Amino acid sequence: GTQVLATLKGVGRVLTATDVALLSTSPQLANHPAAWPLEVMQSTVDVTTVKFAAPVPVLGSASKAVVTLNVTSATGGWTVPFDYTYHASSSPYIVSLIPSFIPAMENADVEVHAANLAMFLTDGCYNDVRFNGALQSCCGATYDAASQLTSLKCSTPALPAGATTLTLGTSAGPQISASLSVEAKTAMLSTVEVLATSAAWKGASVAYGPSPRATPVMRSTSTAKIPIVFEVSSLSYKLSAAHAIRVELVYEGSGAAALEATEVTVRFSTASHARVSAMMDVFQAPVGMLAANLYVNGALVASRASALSILTGTEPALSNAYPSRGPLGGGILVTVTAALMSPSATVSAQIDGVAATVVSDTRAGNALTLVVSAPAGAGDQAGNLVVNGAACCFFPFEYVANPVGAAVVRRVSRPAVSVAGGDVVEVEMSNYRVVPAGAALTARLASHSHVSMQILAVDSTVERTIVTFKTPRWNAGYEKIRLDSTGSTASIVLSFVDAAAPSLVSLAPAFGYSTGFPVVLTVAGFFGTDLAVRVESVSVAATFVSQGGVTTVSFAAPAGTVGDKVLTVSNLAGDMQEVVTRIAYVARPVGSAVLESVFPSTPSAAGGSILHALLTNFPAVSAPSDVTVTITPGNAPAKVLSVTSSVFGTMVRFNATAAPAGNASVTIAPASAPTNTASLPLEYVDLTRPKIVGVYPVTGPVSGGTVVVVRIQDYVSVAGPLDLQVISSSGRMMVDAILNSDPEARTMTLQFTTLRAPAGVVSMTLSPQGKTDPSKAPVFNFTFTSSPTPATEPAVVPHGLDPEQPSATHVHPSTLSRDGSEKVRVTVANMPAGVDLASVRVVIGKTLCPVSSISVDASRVATLAISSPRGTPGVTSLLVFAGRAGIPSSALVATASVLFVDASSY
Repeated sequence: GTQVLATLKGVGRVLTATDVALLSTSPQLANHPAAWPLEVMQSTVDVTTVKFAAPVPVLGSASKAVVTLNVTSATGGWTVPFDYTYHASSSPYIVSLIPSFIPAMENADVEVHAANLAMFLTDGCYNDVRFNGALQSCCGATYDAASQLTSLKCSTPALPAGATTLTLGTSAGPQISASLSVEAKTAMLSTVEVLATSAAWKGASVAYGPSPRATPVMRSTSTAKIPIVFEVSSLSYKLSAAHAIRVELVYEGSGAAALEATEVTVRFSTASHARVSAMMDVFQAPVGMLAANLYVNGALVASRASALSILTGTEPALSNAYPSRGPLGGGILVTVTAALMSPSATVSAQIDGVAATVVSDTRAGNALTLVVSAPAGAGDQAGNLVVNGAACCFFPFEYVANPVGAAVVRRVSRPAVSVAGGDVVEVEMSNYRVVPAGAALTARLASHSHVSMQILAVDSTVERTIVTFKTPRWNAGYEKIRLDSTGSTASIVLSFVDAAAPSLVSLAPAFGYSTGFPVVLTVAGFFGTDLAVRVESVSVAATFVSQGGVTTVSFAAPAGTVGDKVLTVSNLAGDMQEVVTRIAYVARPVGSAVLESVFPSTPSAAGGSILHALLTNFPAVSAPSDVTVTITPGNAPAKVLSVTSSVFGTMVRFNATAAPAGNASVTIAPASAPTNTASLPLEYVDLTRPKIVGVYPVTGPVSGGTVVVVRIQDYVSVAGPLDLQVISSSGRMMVDAILNSDPEARTMTLQFTTLRAPAGVVSMTLSPQGKTDPSKAPVFNFTFTSSPTPATEPAVVPHGLDPEQPSATHVHPSTLSRDGSEKVRVTVANMPAGVDLASVRVVIGKTLCPVSSISVDASRVATLAISSPRGTPGVTSLLVFAGRAGIPSSALVATASVLFVDASSY
């Protein structure tokens, strides 16, 4: 039953489950079929990882079984045996060692994971750990009671290459051991070098990172400290906190006092390479070039000339030079960034006094980015810029031999590409000879050398070479690609496939009871219709209907435990295609029903409003007759129009009865259990009495022409602005536009233009065309002035009433799934000019929603694309924040409402 991961290297192609089989002829597994199921978790050209569940053995006690991993292909196969040991549930045993190999003849930090070891733990360090008999101390032990797993952090002794036995235990307790593979040290670190008699500085950097570079620092006028990081190569031992380490910086050609670095810390160290960080206070330090000295336990072990320079701010300053290493023959591109005193300065570069060819010179004000081609050279040298004829801005540069031997492919960004071509693939290699600037690197099909890839970029250093290319149109199948340049070659295998990656189109339902439930999902992009469905590791029978490249899959999810389960649809044809998603098992409802929300919660007192009620913990129902809805006061039964029931909850749609304006409540119960009721309050409103809730502006000239915005609540429904009019003593004014309508707030915002009128306060009435009943028509006042309005600061405007202020005019869709991740479009009128992705925010409820795009047309109507968050069923506010002239970027500019519902109702 233990889930086991097995990793296989060196096959040279991507594997699927049909290419791999697990077999065993050991007597411990004689009761099990010759092969058992496995799952390919990940597969690249270099490495394939499979997962399987260990079968139950014949023997009940600890025993070892020999398991064989078989790999088949069209050109042959491989058989890879390995041991799998069964342990008694209470016996201690070693689970793993991380990393699983250590450099030969060096010490390394490792973690040992062992099960059932708690009985051996003591306070402090765990001392009885042996590697091939050499006793080591393990500190920092942690114990997980749930898994009975103990983790020990150790440092291995220097061990010869070959098999090594790890032993855990105490003199008073049992000993447990495991054989561990220890490989001879390879070029794990690109900076590892042959051991020398003394260490050498590799340079310094202003920030912690793998690329050494020179450090110019400005002379400080305060006591602020400058962080520096040095890399040291060719050490003969590993540095640790136990060593007394000191970094000294000595002025070159000057009698100035040396500077002492503080807070010296070993960041990383092997027996040949170390990275050391420190802090340096350059308060009023003299300008000049400094050499760096490293002392360990009082002895000078490494020095570096021209390691660091201190500037006054009146001369050019180097920021970075990368890479800091190159081949003996030169040709590698080095990018130097610096700050010049004058943007028109003439600049060149040299390394070890030899001019470096300038490839590009980019200026942005005083900022300089100079790309040069390094000349040929040898050894540890210094490079520098030449600005207006004067040498400055020194940086370290080291010449090393080009890698020898076979290149190693470390990473392929896309092992599967389209037969249509045009896919961009990035390949990272180590031990590949540096590709000089302007040198050719080709990528071709090994089987058809005339078919080449379009090389997009080559980034080549001594440590690694990254090649980016675009694939051509080619036939489906596996193809070897050769990457050739002068002195080096490497190969990768790409799988050309004749369709895009499959995708999930829809899934319903995504939840169900733990006793099992029917599921229908739609997928697209599969090669053919020979598909398989798994829930976790359980294969389930399914039916498949395909049309137009889209396949509908129907199946019954098996019974399972409560929680999320992985659902996989895969292609049985071996084309490595699959869609992975999740479904959730939930428990059946127990206890009283809960009425989560009613929308809208303000029905009309005249009756007839259609309301939506969302209930949870409600028994499954299928017809309106299965539910009773009662509204009080009056206990009048409401007509149920429809019901939708799922594990998300139950949505009941009903027609509200008439009731007096004021507070009321709605009670819902299943017909099968009338006492299992759930209630929520309602507020009946008199929609026959509309009222004005805002007017802007409230004054204007007697000449007319003032654009006025009016917001009204509980008004009659109209088809458009032509159905409305504004009546005053000076005449009838047509409504120009309906700017916004909010059903939840029961408001409507409209706009009209005033006519000429005498000075003074004028009463205005808003009325539908042809209807002027004063008892039903809301009235507001507007003041006409005979002189121009003084130029003063604008008054505070009620939000949404300024015709120049943005307002949300449309949200689509406005009904959203509670699960989130839906694409939503929000349209905002009068959006301020200059608004972009950086200055706009959308908040639904209390969640900030990512805005993926924004477009604003010539009439200042903006369309925002957002992704909805997860939400609680019911009505939730949608707020738009943006910046414009005179208003900070956090200003609220538009509001709207959305309704969250469960996915099945939606």
